[in-house]
Amino acid sequence: MFVKGLSAVQFAERETIDQLRQWRTQDAPFAVALDAADPASLAGGAVTWPSLNTLADTANGGDDSVDSSQEHQEHGLAAGSNRRRKSAQPMRKTGSVVVFIEGKPILYAMVSSHHLVCFEATDFELQRAVTQLADILRAQYQSGHQPGSRHGSATFRDVNGEPLTALNRYTQLLRAAGFISSPQGMKLYR
Repeated sequence: MFVKGLSAVQFAERETIDQLRQWRTQDAPFAVALDAADPASLAGGAVTWPSLNTLADTANGGDDSVDSSQEHQEHGLAAGSNRRRKSAQPMRKTGSVVVFIEGKPILYAMVSSHHLVCFEATDFELQRAVTQLADILRAQYQSGHQPGSRHGSATFRDVNGEPLTALNRYTQLLRAAGFISSPQGMKLYR
């Protein structure tokens, strides 16, 4: 069947279709990891990327009225400096992975450039997404899908511009999924 207006989206790989069919039979929300360039992944193509999840929103309960000069003093930063790095932008790039829960993009991983992007989600959804990412990275390594991967590991340096070298909510979620701390960030041995 051809759906007019969706171009190549309807020509997904067979494994992707099977994963999506499994999704309907699960009682709990099912996480699916797809290559960002897979035609079954509508995110970034037919559907725009959702808003990013930020540590700052979580840290002060969504209250953005924290005095920036007070924050700079607390973190030992000079007035006017910006402690947050610019977050990597998700794109439909082969080799990058998007994790969906109930059709909603939750996590975007740029494996080759070591960046993660978390979209607005609950901690439960983020944990499911991070676990699914770890599972798919291990499966790709075991199947030989990533022949250029070095030393059987995948390292992520930041999430939404926040470095993974410090203890934060994201490092805790990654650790629970099997990642370990390293000088570069969080590493998953496959």
